[in-house]
Amino acid sequence: LTTLIAATLLGQPAPQYICPVMTNRPTSKRFAVDYVNSRYYVCCDQCIRSFSRRPEGFIKQAASANRL
Repeated sequence: LTTLIAATLLGQPAPQYICPVMTNRPTSKRFAVDYVNSRYYVCCDQCIRSFSRRPEGFIKQAASANRL
């Protein structure tokens, strides 16, 4: 099974591969932000700071583009 299908079958969120801030960069497990009981991965320290300033905006934008 692919990771996406396995996560869906187990009721877990699909893995996040694209940074919600820098939408052309892959995420890194080293850089994460916890917000409202969820963990969001970004690509770098600068994106952690940007995401923390306006998390709802980045979450909404990434969700509408099916990146979350």
